[in-house]
Amino acid sequence: MATRTARSVGRDRASRRNASDNPLADEYREMQFDPLMLQCSLLIGNNARNLSKLSRETGISTTTFRNWAKKRTHRPQAATLRFALRAMGYELSITKGRR
Repeated sequence: MATRTARSVGRDRASRRNASDNPLADEYREMQFDPLMLQCSLLIGNNARNLSKLSRETGISTTTFRNWAKKRTHRPQAATLRFALRAMGYELSITKGRR
């Protein structure tokens, strides 16, 4: 019987987690960047916000905002996006879409 390492167990879990019969999950996984993050980056740029001020208001580092703009971040935490949007006067909401 082969000995399983923590690394091999982790790979098995990741492959099960990535194997999906859910086309919506597969579609999201295929996206290179989170569309919400891209929209948030555009809003930051369009509002010509001072990154230092936005960082102080939200507690999010200026490096994080720069990483979003330079597309170094692929899938940021929803809470981080929500804090940034709220500081710029926007609210994140969920609406029923078309299938």
